[in-house]
Amino acid sequence: MSSHQKIEIDTTLLTRYLAGEATPDEAMAIDDWLKDDSHATELEHMQQSWQLIYGGVAYEAPNENREWAALEVALYAEKKHGNKLRLVIRYAVAALIVGVLFGAGLYTYLQYRIPVWQHAVAEAAGSVRKGLLPDGSGIVINRNSTLQYAADYNEDDRKVLLQGEGYFDVVADKDRPFIVHSGTLKIQVLGTSFNVKEDSVNTVVAVTTGKVKLYTAKHELIVAAGQTGTYVKGTEELLLSNNIDANSLSYATGDFSFQDMPLPEICRHLENTFGVKIILNNEQLAQCRMSAHFKDRSLTYIMDILSATLDIEYTINNNIIHVSGNGCN
Repeated sequence: MSSHQKIEIDTTLLTRYLAGEATPDEAMAIDDWLKDDSHATELEHMQQSWQLIYGGVAYEAPNENREWAALEVALYAEKKHGNKLRLVIRYAVAALIVGVLFGAGLYTYLQYRIPVWQHAVAEAAGSVRKGLLPDGSGIVINRNSTLQYAADYNEDDRKVLLQGEGYFDVVADKDRPFIVHSGTLKIQVLGTSFNVKEDSVNTVVAVTTGKVKLYTAKHELIVAAGQTGTYVKGTEELLLSNNIDANSLSYATGDFSFQDMPLPEICRHLENTFGVKIILNNEQLAQCRMSAHFKDRSLTYIMDILSATLDIEYTINNNIIHVSGNGCN
């Protein structure tokens, strides 16, 4: 059994680990200990507390070039002064290699630490909410959705947590990437406009301007303007399509564009935007199609145009719309 396998992992040791003060043997022992998911979760909780208490004391990533330069000086000293330094140098080399590898691993871990969510921006229950984040980035939160931003928002980066659906118009800032957390998926941008919609099956990201990166612990995908990226939760796949459904963004943009679109699909977009339920009372109505463009129009205005164009009638009662008519051939 190696020496690091005999080390007991306790709160004191984990604290020194987070502070970067653990010995190489202790670091390797903790690395083995973290292979258990429950232990990794425990350390994540400690990291949150550490960030809250010592938020201004950031872990410094190892500088490999600097460390190797120092080693070269030491090796030159060995050559100049003879064998008396060889034993010391060998230990220094071993410590350096372990330190760089361990430090890089810890730095990567800290980069993916769980943010502390404490500011609720919007909780849209029955209505669509619009607003601005502290950096001036615009947001539109759809019904039954929530958005929060991290306690350290706009310091080193700009992290937000989305549950449901939201549209983002992000202010460009190359030094502070904008990162949306949506379940296990993360979406990173510098400055762009895009929509994120999460449900129990997929997370769909439609990009209207700029470019975003979708990534998980296993995969990543670049999505450019006019493209849609889909994260399939069941298989953890990231899929790319070279188009976006602009009508799915109408709750945020107020813009509808129906091109020879079947009536059931039109109704689906109206339901998503206006928070209503539309019921077609006649199966033949599903055969009706229509082309039209609406910008910032009310639901009743759009329904009146549909009624006149397709020769149908509708009634509204408690956010439920019943549509009747003979249908289309």
